[in-house]
Amino acid sequence: MGQLLTPPAADLTVLGMKSDKELLATIRNGRPGTAIPSWQGNLSAPAIVDVLSYVRVLVENSLKSNLQPSQHRIARFQDC
Repeated sequence: MGQLLTPPAADLTVLGMKSDKELLATIRNGRPGTAIPSWQGNLSAPAIVDVLSYVRVLVENSLKSNLQPSQHRIARFQDC
């Protein structure tokens, strides 16, 4: 599913190497040229921190998984 996006969805497993400061900046400002929008102005500061917490849970679950990142993305969408 993520591969169908233009540009493709990010591999969440690499987010474990990013600092909270880097991730908060990405959540607030988005990433131009990607499918990641800016949430600043749409979410409150506490809600943006909640998104960061959710991303950290996704990373933790991904690292615990025995699946390869591409398999994890498919399995995650099948659980929805």
